[in-house]
Amino acid sequence: MSDEAIRLIEYLMSRRGVKTWHIVLLSEILGDKIRDLISKTYVKPLEVKVPQITYIQPKIVTRISDLRDKHVEGSLEILNVNVAGTLKELMLRSNSNEYSITFIADGVVKLSRSFKELMFMSQHIESVDVYAEVDNDGKHTGYWVLRISDVRWLNSAYIIVNVDKPLTFTHIYVKLDESII
Repeated sequence: MSDEAIRLIEYLMSRRGVKTWHIVLLSEILGDKIRDLISKTYVKPLEVKVPQITYIQPKIVTRISDLRDKHVEGSLEILNVNVAGTLKELMLRSNSNEYSITFIADGVVKLSRSFKELMFMSQHIESVDVYAEVDNDGKHTGYWVLRISDVRWLNSAYIIVNVDKPLTFTHIYVKLDESII
């Protein structure tokens, strides 16, 4: 309490006829008013620091590889990346269907099949197309095409083609999006 409030209470106490309970009530009222005044003036609001979550939008980088007449003996690594990404399209064209392909994403084998097995599966899987190429007259051109699309991974992807006997791919096309942070 302020000195002035204390002097007022002492003055009232010295006067006859002023009841004690009047003085107690007055001191409580003055105390409440002083407390309110002090809290507005000197008490700062409680500051709570909330950790800020920052989302970093990854940058998407599109890479394309377009190879022609690639001769393969044994195996050929088509893709080996260690970032998140999406295989937008892989297309292999050759005059032989005597090969197999292995696709490993995030350390797990997602696909490991021969061309002939994939030919059967492609009827049922939207992201795999396998077919004999035909010309405008509907005649087989002598080329076989394997197309895989829209496969995603979080950390890494690896694609390898294995051949039992030497083989030339007339066209290998790879398009992928990599997520770079």
